[in-house]
Amino acid sequence: MILAWIIYLCFLLFLTFLMFLLFLELFLDVFGKKVPYVRSETKSIQIVLENINPEQGQILYDFGAGDGKFLNQLTKKFPNIKAVGFEKSPGPYLYAKLLKLFRPNRKYKILFKNFYKIDISKVDYVYCFLYPHYMKNLISKFESELKPGAIVISNTFPIKQWAPIKTISIKNSKPTSNWGKIFIYQR
Repeated sequence: MILAWIIYLCFLLFLTFLMFLLFLELFLDVFGKKVPYVRSETKSIQIVLENINPEQGQILYDFGAGDGKFLNQLTKKFPNIKAVGFEKSPGPYLYAKLLKLFRPNRKYKILFKNFYKIDISKVDYVYCFLYPHYMKNLISKFESELKPGAIVISNTFPIKQWAPIKTISIKNSKPTSNWGKIFIYQR
């Protein structure tokens, strides 16, 4: 009985530590990030999922995966694809890993990696919810590494140098210039 209480207390201490790190990362900008953590709206995710049709075995990467909300919904609808999220901010990454514990049947991975440094030559889909500066910096990577026909989906922020094959406006979304738009591009 005492051992069970010790294990329980250690688990609570661990969860408290994770919540503390998450608080630091999200609200105090302790780790020097200038990008706030913003979750994708559920409606935006639903719209994206209605407008893609990945086949079994295809690969989707989520750049700036945050808490894994998009990947969770994606693999719920398309369980036979390979979905990998990349997050380099410690708070959202740890939160995503914690949430993944409660989603054991979802087949996706969240990796603590810088997406600028990974190989994307075999990727079929890339989903991004990133500020314009980061999108602009990804253009050369997309152009040099993505295979022809690969799909890039950008939530809210367009790739200004590319022409989208589809732009979707989301009704009842937050009223700013592009907030509530999904941009779909094909390489």
